[in-house]
Amino acid sequence: LDVHYDELDVFGVEASKVVFGGINGRFETAYYLTKDVKGTDPNVKNNRIGTLIGGDRGLSDFGLGNLNLNMQLKTIFMLGKDDIKKNQMIDNDYNENSAYIKNTAIIKLEDKFRSDTIIPSVKFIWNIEDQDYAIMPALDYIYKDNTTLTLGYNIYDGKESTQIGQFRKNDYGYIKIQYNF
Repeated sequence: LDVHYDELDVFGVEASKVVFGGINGRFETAYYLTKDVKGTDPNVKNNRIGTLIGGDRGLSDFGLGNLNLNMQLKTIFMLGKDDIKKNQMIDNDYNENSAYIKNTAIIKLEDKFRSDTIIPSVKFIWNIEDQDYAIMPALDYIYKDNTTLTLGYNIYDGKESTQIGQFRKNDYGYIKIQYNF
């Protein structure tokens, strides 16, 4: 058993600006630097570049109360993929479909009621290449400024060999009490 911690340094930039139609646009990009700069060590994750583009928009202008829609597209570009193919049986970055670009769409719809103390939401996460997804409805009740009760349920689906699909038989509901002091 070889237990080790993979060091990771992340360098990035982010920007945000209100763009057309009142959409709060966001952009982030980062370089993930691991100890295995050449990508030849199958036990260490390869370097990668990540980007995120998205935005959110309050929908009150359309008569929809405090409803807010947030959408993001996250992309990861794997570097050193030729060495992954050489060591496919043991490389922890190996992908059976040779898809070393991963796109994930994230959509969250949220509303607020009773002076922002009741907050229902639903989040949808979809890994585009693998066609696996999660649906996560939740209801937050802010009892006091420092105490929140959350009820939620997570639903997973997709092929067993995918990142989210591996949990498809593990949907669950939860109750969370959070106290901040």
